[in-house]
Amino acid sequence: SSAMVFNKVDIGISSLSTIMYERLFFGFKCLILPDRYEDYPIESSNFRKICPREPVNFELLLAQLINQSSSKFFEEFNLKTYRSKLLSE
Repeated sequence: SSAMVFNKVDIGISSLSTIMYERLFFGFKCLILPDRYEDYPIESSNFRKICPREPVNFELLLAQLINQSSSKFFEEFNLKTYRSKLLSE
């Protein structure tokens, strides 16, 4: 199960998959590639920041995340509310 090895992968990358939302809930970094879903996520969603649409944007974002801590990731992309409240800050 992918959920059993979250800690073995620094950055999860996937198209629209519930496993990415599980990663966020448990405090792990991820990028979501919505590919053919032009309206996902809606523009006002914080998820938009981790959903690169162009290859160059994906590469830049990935390079940024490689050396970034999970705490910084959640803070910088304003995703802290998606983490489990049981996780320490």
